[in-house]
Amino acid sequence: MRSSYKCSENLVRRLYFLIYTKMSTKLCAQITRWISFAVELQSTYIAVSVINGLCSFVATVGNVIIILAIIKNSSLYTPSYALLCNLAVSDLGVGLISQPLFIALRIVEARGDKYLSCKLGIAYFSTAGCLAWLSLLTITAISFDRFLAVHLTTSYRSVVTLPRIKVTVTLLWLAAIVVGMTYVLDISVYFVLIMIIISVCLLFTTVNYLAIAQKLYGHSSQIRSHGKDARDKRRMRKSFNIGQYKKTVKSMLYIYSVFLLCYLPYLCFTVALKSIGRTSSVHGAYLITASFVLGNSAVNPCLYFWRIRELRQAVQQLFGLGQLSIRDVTSASTSESKV
Repeated sequence: MRSSYKCSENLVRRLYFLIYTKMSTKLCAQITRWISFAVELQSTYIAVSVINGLCSFVATVGNVIIILAIIKNSSLYTPSYALLCNLAVSDLGVGLISQPLFIALRIVEARGDKYLSCKLGIAYFSTAGCLAWLSLLTITAISFDRFLAVHLTTSYRSVVTLPRIKVTVTLLWLAAIVVGMTYVLDISVYFVLIMIIISVCLLFTTVNYLAIAQKLYGHSSQIRSHGKDARDKRRMRKSFNIGQYKKTVKSMLYIYSVFLLCYLPYLCFTVALKSIGRTSSVHGAYLITASFVLGNSAVNPCLYFWRIRELRQAVQQLFGLGQLSIRDVTSASTSESKV
């Protein structure tokens, strides 16, 4: 019994080693082919390395602060902030892992080291393929969450619950891991898959926000039409806090706009790659557009702090500034009343 178990275990190990060796050999041949562009694109290599270094620092520090602020504030234990926290976690992974690997890969390519270029290339594309696209999927899920909040109104809390959000987050992680591993299995399939994912997420997110805008505009028109009847007007505003939804959706629209600026150029690159192939110009476009995708992880926490008041207050409380700001406001108001 033991001998048969050992034989089967050895067979599995040999098959795994054989498959991994063939995949890595094929993948390394494709990755090391890019080294020939390093000399011609030297200035681009330096620029993207410096930019990603700065973005890596901002993404790491900013997303750690956002995550701690959400975890330490029990009032933020809601489905919406759970998705926002998941986005911050994926952005943190990009800043802490993917961007340093991106910089290291550029340095190794500039040195012409094929062995390290292969190892770092596999490590970078596996992690970035998971974390960066997890951010994309989470932003899409956030847009759908806002769509449900506007259209379900009072029944939103009973439909969108934390347990269901946890299941959603788990599925997002599994999908992102599959996308990341696709690069190691077949690089050509990976880029086709990325084209499909970006296009679908872009379309789905756009439809969600257009539906939200239509809903808010229609409700505003109903309130204006009942302008003479103050009682109906108050009742409609109470049943649907349009001001709160407009503010929340506006904040999400800023994130969505940055998402467009960061991911749309990469979609154009994948189209060019499939139609033209990996030339010097296309590889230069890859370096720039990939930096846009990775840089999105540094922009998101800044947007959170700027646009979301509750999160900004949670960050202030995290650093012990919440009570100080309250005292300042109180003292200012009392001094004004004395005057």
